[in-house]
Amino acid sequence: MSELVDGARRLAAIVREESISRLVVTAGEVSWHIEAPPTVPATTVHSGQTPPGPPADPPADPQRYEVRAPLVGVCYRAPSPGERPFVAVGDRVRAGQPLAIVEAMKLMNEVCSDRDGVVREILCQDREVVEYGELMFVLATG
Repeated sequence: MSELVDGARRLAAIVREESISRLVVTAGEVSWHIEAPPTVPATTVHSGQTPPGPPADPPADPQRYEVRAPLVGVCYRAPSPGERPFVAVGDRVRAGQPLAIVEAMKLMNEVCSDRDGVVREILCQDREVVEYGELMFVLATG
């Protein structure tokens, strides 16, 4: 029986690694039907699109703007390995500028600032999991 399970696992790995949508294998009386979930193109998520949650207390500093994780996933601070991070503390950013990428279910989602400002704090770590609503960046606006 474990040979069947091992075979199914190997086939599932092939489907995943080769981006195959459907695989059917028959060997004697044994038949495997493996389907990958449908893929969806990558999307850009602006920090202002975070779904509403409970009302937050107004910030003590009106020039402080918080950028929170719009979804659960792995945070990448650079466009690709070995490249410079999107932003560093002290950088001036413009509305729509990418600050990081959050990978969720193999989809790369840009986290963009929805206003102009200066990066004051970076609270997310490269290649670390961020939770929905987790504070990632603090900007100074105005």
